[in-house]
Amino acid sequence: MELKGKNALVTGAAHRVGKAIALQLAQEGCNIAIHFNSAAQDAEQTLAEIRGFSVKAHTYAADLRSLVAIQDLFENVARDFGRLDILVNSAAIMQRKALPEVSLEDWNATIELNLRAPFFCTQSAVNLMGEEGGAIVNISDIAGLLPWKDYPVHSISKIGVEMLTKLAALEYAPRVRVNAVAPG
Repeated sequence: MELKGKNALVTGAAHRVGKAIALQLAQEGCNIAIHFNSAAQDAEQTLAEIRGFSVKAHTYAADLRSLVAIQDLFENVARDFGRLDILVNSAAIMQRKALPEVSLEDWNATIELNLRAPFFCTQSAVNLMGEEGGAIVNISDIAGLLPWKDYPVHSISKIGVEMLTKLAALEYAPRVRVNAVAPG
């Protein structure tokens, strides 16, 4: 896929892996929708760095644990970019807690952000991709393949992302390519 001039939304793009992906896509010529939840200052720094590549970029604050926030995010991206070519589902929680210590609130927060948000973001992105199609990349984790004792909910959410990726790839092919990457 030629990246120059494509429109990409990267969730969790204010820092860490999401920021690195957003910067690389911008360097390749993509216009970038920078999603963040609460890291506004980091998102503004990312925006400044991306604009250094002479591409179009905007920041969007949204708590992706809320389905209404996901809907609003995609409406705003559609307003500002018109269409979407690439979605990178990078936003995630990685909370260290042993299995007996995990509360319902811990469980819900992690599953809502790490698994439910990519599910509904994928649905929304496909609608913005139109007939031309596009690409979706889900950031998984080695924890989805090998159990991490002190990160049980994170591990469970990431194996869910692996299956979501496979199912979405089957559903949306050949118009939309859906893949997962599991760093470290």
